[in-house]
Amino acid sequence: VDAENRLQTLKEELEFQKNIYSEELRE
Repeated sequence: VDAENRLQTLKEELEFQKNIYSEELRE
């Protein structure tokens, strides 16, 4: 279960970074 939680957290972090990157590219 711990591994799954860590994987989920990593995925959310990646999505977060991607969103920030996209916002910066749009300007």
